[in-house]
Amino acid sequence: MEKLIKDMFKDVIESNHYDETVIKKYFSENYLQLVDNKSLDFSQFNKHMAKINEITSSITVDLVSYASGAESIFTKHIVSSNFSDGTHTRHKVFAEFKIIDQKITYCDELTFLIEGPQAASDMGSIM
Repeated sequence: MEKLIKDMFKDVIESNHYDETVIKKYFSENYLQLVDNKSLDFSQFNKHMAKINEITSSITVDLVSYASGAESIFTKHIVSSNFSDGTHTRHKVFAEFKIIDQKITYCDELTFLIEGPQAASDMGSIM
């Protein structure tokens, strides 16, 4: 499970190119994400990732810690984003991922802005 999440961070979040095919490699089409009290289904998550790729020039994810069980993994990670306008942000993220048949089916996430403009506090759900 740890490898799946690390690979997803690299191939989906850190990628400078939006590709729904890559997203489908990691996420179930029944995917549901609860992020900062907002709900995103698979289609909305794809729109979110397309928007993230549109407005950022680079993203790095530093996996600080994780704990896993039979079908879930909890992570604490730091997401550093550089935006096309020169802005830089860092977010601390706590996430619970549910994984079934090697696909992420659910994520419950809290995202906290630790550096950057307050306007970037919705990075976890922006579309």
